[in-house]
Amino acid sequence: MASLRITLGFVPSTEKIESSREKINIEWSKLKEIEASTGLKRFLELDKFINSAEFTTRKEEIESQKFSDTEEYKKEQEYLELKKDKDLKTYYSVKKSKNLVEFQNMQKSQDLVKFNELEIFLKSESFNKVKEYMALPSKKKFEQSKEYKALQDYNKLKKLQSLQNYFKFIKISGYKEFESFEGSAELKEFENLEKFAASSVYTTNPKQLSKEEKETNSDYQKILKFRELSKSKKIKNYKNLQKSKFYDDYLKMKDSGEVVAFQELEKYIKSNEFKQTKKKIESQKFKDTPEYSKEQEYLKLKKSKAFKEYNKFKDSKDFETYNQVEKLEKLARFEKLETFVNSEEFSEVKKYMLLSPKKKFEQSEEKQMLEEYNNLKNNEDVKYYQKNIHSKRYEEFQKWQETFAEDFKDNTIDINRWCTRYFWGDKLLKDSYSLASDKHFVTKNNLRVEESALKIITKRESVKGKAWDPSVGFIEKDFEFTSGVVNTGNSFRQKYGKFEAKIRFNKHQPVNHAFWMVSDKKVPHIDIVKSDKHLSFNNFWMNGSPNVHKNVNLVKTSRYNSKYYIYSLEWTPEYLEWKINGITVAKQTKGIPDTPMYIALSSGLYSEFNNYTEPVEMDIDWVKCYQTTEA
Repeated sequence: MASLRITLGFVPSTEKIESSREKINIEWSKLKEIEASTGLKRFLELDKFINSAEFTTRKEEIESQKFSDTEEYKKEQEYLELKKDKDLKTYYSVKKSKNLVEFQNMQKSQDLVKFNELEIFLKSESFNKVKEYMALPSKKKFEQSKEYKALQDYNKLKKLQSLQNYFKFIKISGYKEFESFEGSAELKEFENLEKFAASSVYTTNPKQLSKEEKETNSDYQKILKFRELSKSKKIKNYKNLQKSKFYDDYLKMKDSGEVVAFQELEKYIKSNEFKQTKKKIESQKFKDTPEYSKEQEYLKLKKSKAFKEYNKFKDSKDFETYNQVEKLEKLARFEKLETFVNSEEFSEVKKYMLLSPKKKFEQSEEKQMLEEYNNLKNNEDVKYYQKNIHSKRYEEFQKWQETFAEDFKDNTIDINRWCTRYFWGDKLLKDSYSLASDKHFVTKNNLRVEESALKIITKRESVKGKAWDPSVGFIEKDFEFTSGVVNTGNSFRQKYGKFEAKIRFNKHQPVNHAFWMVSDKKVPHIDIVKSDKHLSFNNFWMNGSPNVHKNVNLVKTSRYNSKYYIYSLEWTPEYLEWKINGITVAKQTKGIPDTPMYIALSSGLYSEFNNYTEPVEMDIDWVKCYQTTEA
């Protein structure tokens, strides 16, 4: 049952509510603008830190800092300790010395390059061989020469018997004729005929041949030729030499190459060139060699003052220490520490650490943050925000976040938001329809936006249109009236939240106006407000049975005609609460829907009626939906 205030119409005026909302909204917008500002964000960040135990602890830590507790102090002490190190002192003494400069200059000089090259050469096997060779007696020198080997080879060949026999053979009288005849065509012919005569091929007895036959017989003619050649002086000379006891060695040596080698060696051994070379070899001295010159050059460099100083420094204990230290990690550590201790960074830290506690804090980032915090604390926007942000005036703004808003300021219906026929007609038929029991037909022509308000007009008008009859389906029907509907079935649905609209119900009997919510089925269905004989605030739901349950709350319509009121519904998982201008009309905890629903606004005629003044309008100034910001 509605409260007495609602029944008697004692609710705040819509104008005052909207004016108050606008004022609060401006204030809230200002608060949110300040809240989004970098200044407030920085203040809140600083406020949290400055007033924390962390800041207090940090301030105490800064003021109690000592240089002896720092890493810089430890590094300074380590540096001073290393500075006393004996080896490091020696290292830097050598590093700064004139001797090191001269040593390094010598290392870069061509004299040292030459000296090192000579030293390597004098230690080489080739140098030692030359020096050892030159120390030998003359005879031994010659015995190691190639000339001596040539002489040995010559004497060896000279003693060879086969070679001696060769030369004896070529000195025999008739050798030149033998040599020129050897290989001649005449000799080859004779040798072939000789083989023929000695063979078994020819067996004919010449005595058995007639004179004519002898002249024509080729074999006989060959024998005759053989006998003729056998009597030749050249053949006889050739045959006689072949019978010489030196002939076999002659044949053996003739093509062996040893004869030529012997003759060449003999020519060289007996030449003046050989004699002079032998004399030269036997008279060689070390001081005449390039090796001796290089040895003297090396000794001269080694005995020079510059090289003596160089070698003395190179072999010194201090230089040995210098080289050892240069490889040590402690040298790199010392130099790194020295660079650090002499740096501006170190000086700044040491200087800071020797300040008084108060001055330390004054130079800290925390002090700067504290000063920034105090400045921001006195900022007008920050003071305004802190004073008002927790005011109960803004509880609604803090609780609700806007999810849908329509004020019709464009003086047109946004078809991307609003469907101008019943949702299922648009979804299934792409056309408008009404129920068979309705006295009106829904058309978009009955919707008009004027002065930023949507008007749903119900009027007398004969039209033919589709009607839904559950027993037969869609039928064609003649209607005497037309009206309109808008809904967000295609664009916006929400589960839980606050749903409200500023609506004016004009005198309307028997026309029915409604601001309602529904899902894809007939139920659940909620009338946020329905106006006919009464204002009704209704809920319809299923509860596990085929029957539809309902809860109806009625208020007299007459007190709410002809003026704008804000009708709202708060829907949570625990309750439904209906309000007029913020005053509760009814509250229900049963049959709470748990599925997203869309909103609809409509007018129409649903029952028989007597005459009435028409057309009738339902005016909607705006529609808004919210979702709770609470978790």
